[in-house]
Amino acid sequence: MTTGETTLPQDHGKSRAELDAGDINVFTNLPNQARPADARAVSRAARQLRVWILGLLALMFWIGTAPASSAAVTDCPTVGSGEQIALNFTDDNCFNLDNDPTPPNTDYSEDFLLIEDQGNQSGLTNFDLYEDSTDPRILSISVDSVAIGAGGNIYTTDCSSGCEITGSHGGASIQSFTYTYSSSTDSGSIGSSAPSAPEIEITNSDSGRSVADGSTDTLTSTAAAGTPETVTYTIRNTGDAPLTLTTPTVGGNVTNQSNVTVNNLTLGATNIAPSSSTTLVVNYTPTLAGSYGFDLSLANNDADENPYNIAVSGTATGAPEIAVSSSEGGTVTDGGTDAQGSEAAGVQKTVTYTVTNSNSGTDDLTLATATSSSASNVTVDAISAPGATTVAPGGSTTFTVQYTPTLAGAFSFALSFTNDDADETPYDIAVSGTATGAPEIAVSSSEGDEVEDGGTDA
Repeated sequence: MTTGETTLPQDHGKSRAELDAGDINVFTNLPNQARPADARAVSRAARQLRVWILGLLALMFWIGTAPASSAAVTDCPTVGSGEQIALNFTDDNCFNLDNDPTPPNTDYSEDFLLIEDQGNQSGLTNFDLYEDSTDPRILSISVDSVAIGAGGNIYTTDCSSGCEITGSHGGASIQSFTYTYSSSTDSGSIGSSAPSAPEIEITNSDSGRSVADGSTDTLTSTAAAGTPETVTYTIRNTGDAPLTLTTPTVGGNVTNQSNVTVNNLTLGATNIAPSSSTTLVVNYTPTLAGSYGFDLSLANNDADENPYNIAVSGTATGAPEIAVSSSEGGTVTDGGTDAQGSEAAGVQKTVTYTVTNSNSGTDDLTLATATSSSASNVTVDAISAPGATTVAPGGSTTFTVQYTPTLAGAFSFALSFTNDDADETPYDIAVSGTATGAPEIAVSSSEGDEVEDGGTDA
């Protein structure tokens, strides 16, 4: 082999078709000028693809594992009048932008929050958010629950009493902190706050009352027994971390139902951002007139109020519903007729009346002893007092009426009794029937007195 010749691998004699079939490794040890152009191009593309994939994987790993930034809150310096604190959430550091001799970053190419004391003992403070594209994570900042915009949208507020700064970076909550302006020194400083945490607060939306965990919410609105009612609760997150609620169910979150049926629970949302709220609507039906109540629990991620327990109580109004039936004529409506049929004249008859407070009644029924009037061809001998003057919903009582038809033919009388069914008092019944009898012969003589059958007319 002469100088300058290139030594080929043993299988360099493969055809172009064989190379195109995929075996291009034959050229991997050749100088560039000895490789076919196609092989060199494929090799370059493969190297570029590997570099691109490795870079993408590294970026994805950095995004997925980067911790929530705290921007070294505890290391932030005090700033004087007109000076700026710069919190770098990308590099996680904090410095005085105006007098730091070697500030870590001054071109705002990363995610920053600038805080500037306006000075002059005014307490006014500027907040300026820089959310740059070189850091793919999204920086969101709120000052006293007011979200501030990025890109030169300066938010100004009075921080004499301290401003609470919360937010997130890349979806993870940042360490909340306070910025406080001191008029005595005409300067501002940053202090750490308690770790971010949700805080649940519940109010009765109908009345505006605050309902503490473990307390009783006595409903003041009128509830009609037997009629579905609703009560709405507003659930607010007053903390600085998301509040998570577990969707409640009647079977799992309602207990101790007394004189009431809870029909369903409707929760508006399960994830509540800080300073946001949702509602819980409780649909229930009181059973009868009187007091009712049930216990409600709501699972959540508030560390010291989980579950959140409320005892709900109230008073329902109701109304009785009277129904009457007769042992002779069956059901008798108010103003209706109780037909007795055929009865023997001169023979006493007893009729039993059953008074029921029907299933649609939601309050006790009270009634008085019945009276009679307008008797025709009949004598009303006696009317008993009802077995009970107070009848619970679904219950009943009885009273009796004794009468004697006088002669053969039609007879009738009116029966009436008062009660507290609003639209059926007094309860009026017309009792009527037909009396039957037998002829009775009597014979008298012109010569003597009455002559009995088989007797002697002297």
